[in-house]
Amino acid sequence: MDNTSFINVIRVAYIDVMSMILGIDVSNSLEVIDSDIETQISGVMLLLGKKKKMATISISEENAKEAVSYMVGLDPSDLSKEEVYDGVAELVNMILGRAKLFLKDTEDYFDITPPFTVVGDAHKFIIKEKLIEFSNVFSLEGMDARITVFTID
Repeated sequence: MDNTSFINVIRVAYIDVMSMILGIDVSNSLEVIDSDIETQISGVMLLLGKKKKMATISISEENAKEAVSYMVGLDPSDLSKEEVYDGVAELVNMILGRAKLFLKDTEDYFDITPPFTVVGDAHKFIIKEKLIEFSNVFSLEGMDARITVFTID
């Protein structure tokens, strides 16, 4: 699968998951923007297939609280930090699990590891530039998330 096709699979998986979480069709509201965003929390998973990859979804704490509040049905102010961190890990798990489902029975199918969370103001993943497959900021009515996929093998 070429890089553009894989990006599209991730995009469609993101739309599906966010539509389910928010309870509305977001396909017409989602934009890919070319700017940097503030991030404090990243959900991370490894994708193990023909090529080994690492995928991250990085988001601000405010947007993470909003997304997780929809996921669990609680007010954002009622969420503990641990619940927000777990929610972001589950978000990356849901998106990549959905992408994996789309690639079932193809040569691009992959297994995924359990997700984990990285926390810290303006944290970055430093991997040689040539290993980045793509990095896009998906904007959904002010809820911005950067999804990055790195080839690690």
